[in-house]
Amino acid sequence: MNNPPVFSPKAYRRILMPGFLFVLTLVIVVLLWITMVNQDSVWERLLFLGGLFGSLYGFVVGFFFYRENDDKRQKHFDWLHIVIVGVSLGIVLVLVPAEIFAFTYTLFVLNIISASLAFSVKQVRVLVLLAFLVHAHGYFQEGYLSRTEDLAVILSFPSLGLIVSEMVHWFQETILHTFRRLNTVNAISRKLSSSLDEEEVHAWLKEAIRGVLDADTYYLALVDDDYLDLGLFYDDGEYFHAVKIPIEGTLGGWAIRNEKTLFLNDLRIEPKLEGVKTRLVGKERASLSWLGVPFKTEHVVGLTGIASYSPLAFTQRDVELLESLTQQAALALNNARQHKLVTMQARIDSLTKVYNHGYFLEHFKEELASARSDNTHLSVIMLDVDFFKDYNDTYGHLIGDEVLMLMVKTIKRFIKESDAIGRWGGEEFIICLPKTSLEKAQLVAVRIQETLEKMQISLLDHQNIPVPTVSQGIAEFPREADDAFRLIDLADQRLYVAKERGRNQVEPGPLG
Repeated sequence: MNNPPVFSPKAYRRILMPGFLFVLTLVIVVLLWITMVNQDSVWERLLFLGGLFGSLYGFVVGFFFYRENDDKRQKHFDWLHIVIVGVSLGIVLVLVPAEIFAFTYTLFVLNIISASLAFSVKQVRVLVLLAFLVHAHGYFQEGYLSRTEDLAVILSFPSLGLIVSEMVHWFQETILHTFRRLNTVNAISRKLSSSLDEEEVHAWLKEAIRGVLDADTYYLALVDDDYLDLGLFYDDGEYFHAVKIPIEGTLGGWAIRNEKTLFLNDLRIEPKLEGVKTRLVGKERASLSWLGVPFKTEHVVGLTGIASYSPLAFTQRDVELLESLTQQAALALNNARQHKLVTMQARIDSLTKVYNHGYFLEHFKEELASARSDNTHLSVIMLDVDFFKDYNDTYGHLIGDEVLMLMVKTIKRFIKESDAIGRWGGEEFIICLPKTSLEKAQLVAVRIQETLEKMQISLLDHQNIPVPTVSQGIAEFPREADDAFRLIDLADQRLYVAKERGRNQVEPGPLG
């Protein structure tokens, strides 16, 4: 995938430089030639020449100057530059011959543009003020200020300077803001394209939205049955976790159902969307601008939304930017979900949907290490279906498969979410019970045994048949073994003791 280029604030200066430099050189050459011909006083010629070179210096330094730091020496240089350029422009405005006076507007504007590119608004205003004062003082000495047209000329320069300065600073801020957005999107795109973790995708998307969009609220919602699961939800300076809202009747639900961006920039007016009502989520405060971009991939369906407490807060550029970010995030989420599914398929038994032998053993070792570190109990139950081969031969393998799935479902009823169950092989299963003593594990085993004894399965001819019984062996860490294989081997030995005692047994039985 080709990433977009990284922009810098200097880029547009390099583009504009040749044209500006040519125009400025042409203006100064014309002014020099005509003035040297028409100017009678050597002093005035030298002064005018100094003003022109000061203006040239101001343009070159301002245009090519780029502050990398704000130390005190740099600031002193900034102000010295402003004084030199301001006075130089004022001198040129006073001494330039009347027949070429129009050229000075170009010279003045070029200097204001270059200064605005390098210095603050305050500094450029001081430059304009200095040029105005020198210009006005020169005209006052010559006795020109009595005429209305002279007053208009003098006032036209500071007015033009301030207008140009504000326009350049606005244009520069717009360009810089665009550069920052593009750089942020570019950086986030690279991170998203390489991420295979959903939580990481949420974090990168949060960073992107905070960096480039001025929103009071933002969230990433994934469709979960009839609900929107807001895994990432930020509202007015606070993050909210585990937020779920019904998908029907919501703005997000409408965007997802219609598969198109919904942009409502003034919610002071109730949106005319069939079956939709605005809903407060997070802080008890209504948003007045809302933007939602839906996405749909092979493995995930959802929406990225932003909102503001101010009306008319977003622009069409914000819409396009959020659509771009959402597309990147959707692809990353889809890749992460697909990677998770592939990983789980490698860990899960295809029939019973519990851990397979290899992954259960890996998980069991981690749980045992954790129990050793925390100095807590851990119990393991080995469970085997009695006479399962005979059962399969009598009723068929489809009924046998149904029995295994029913047994797994029963086991899950009596174990915690933190517990784990694996298919050890064939009709033999193993259960890991962290932070569980031998006595509590026996209670779990007995409940599984008693529940299975009462269950029945209906055949196609509506004949009810009993579910086979199970034999179970239990062992506890660290009381009876301190190693994963020894613990499993002990539980397996006790399983066979239970079978030898007549099956449908738990070994060891209730402790005295």
